[in-house]
Amino acid sequence: MLQLASSTVAILFSIAAISANQGLHLKSHSEAQVEGCYIHNETMGVCFDVGKGHMKLMKTTGEQILLYRELGPDMLFYQVLDQAFIE
Repeated sequence: MLQLASSTVAILFSIAAISANQGLHLKSHSEAQVEGCYIHNETMGVCFDVGKGHMKLMKTTGEQILLYRELGPDMLFYQVLDQAFIE
């Protein structure tokens, strides 16, 4: 949970720093992980953190849209808006 909170804070600071600029802004990118934001305008954009076994999408306001995480063999956790599921 602490890792998720610190990631959220880092993304929010990134959003604040780039909110004036439109387009795709990558915070980091490698074969293992891609993190950044796509800003369309002041009110519409999405931030993302995608890697092997996890994915997070957030509005530029910080509201989480989607969280997906592999928990182990044949187990998945995903949350869409405020509805969470484990399979």
